[in-house]
Amino acid sequence: MNVTAAFTRSILLALALAAAGCATTGSSPASSMPAAAPAEGTGRIVFYRISSPIGYGMRPDIMVDGMKVGESAPGTQFPVTVKPGKHLVSVARSLYSGDRKLEVPVRNKEVVYVRTSIGMGSLAGSTDVAIVSAQEGASESAGLEVARP
Repeated sequence: MNVTAAFTRSILLALALAAAGCATTGSSPASSMPAAAPAEGTGRIVFYRISSPIGYGMRPDIMVDGMKVGESAPGTQFPVTVKPGKHLVSVARSLYSGDRKLEVPVRNKEVVYVRTSIGMGSLAGSTDVAIVSAQEGASESAGLEVARP
């Protein structure tokens, strides 16, 4: 085996090991996601982000009504219990100044799904945040790991 081939194989092995190391999140299994409806007098916002190579290393903070509740990490979800009413969600825009803001109305005993993602192209590093239907949110977040607060 020549030196170039050995070097190439070493680089490929190092990249494979690095990718495998990045795949761990330290989160608990999705089965620990609370399945029960929110208690009387409360609602729930479930934040989630599908795993994608775009912006993989970016984990912007998620704020609800000015308080940090978690971060937008790829392949994870987490619930936040809130009182019924309108809540201001803001997520840092990663590579740009400012943040994305979204008003999230939550009714008594309702579960609202909010998907976060990192944009690409001329908006690379821009965090997007959107309310999705309960059906879409439940489907897309199924199997994602539950992030620890």
